[in-house]
This record gives sequence, structure tokens and C-alpha cells, in this order.
Amino acid sequence: MRVYQANNIKEAKARAEKKLFNTVSQSLTYEQKEKLEEIITSQHPSESNKTILGWLKEPPGHPSPETFLKVIERLEYIRGMELETVQISLAL
Repeated sequence: MRVYQANNIKEAKARAEKKLFNTVSQSLTYEQKEKLEEIITSQHPSESNKTILGWLKEPPGHPSPETFLKVIERLEYIRGMELETVQISLAL
């Protein structure tokens, strides 16, 4: 019985993830999709050994004015993607 329940939960989770992905994907403009693709595939301009995604995910480091400025730089990059304009509604 537990295996059956675990499989049902696993399948429900997979369906929910697929539905969420499709909903988000359909809500993005072509330009937003291009920007997201760029994050995954492009190297960071000042750190050639990292993708932009790697740079965004990197821990900022010890608290200091310099690390605070690094966090602001990352936030500005993300805001520049204009993802806040995405309208998502999930019908349950």
C-alpha cells in the first residue's frame, strides 16, 4: 500500500511540475525566453569561467560593503530581465 501511495505522490508531483513549467513557459515573451537562455548558456563578462547562472547562484561571501554591492549588481541584472511582467494563473 505504501509503495502504491508513494508512486501516486511521485506521479502527481511530476504532473504538477509539468503543468507549472508549461504555464510559465507559455506566459513568457520571446525576449524573456531569450534572456533566460542567455543566463544558462553565456559566460559572465568579467568571470569567464562562470556562466551568468553560476554567477547569480554564487554565495555573496562575508558581509561587507563590497559583497553588498555584488548582491545589488545581481539584483539589477535580474530586474533587467523584466520577469515581473509575467502573468501566471494556475487553474486547479
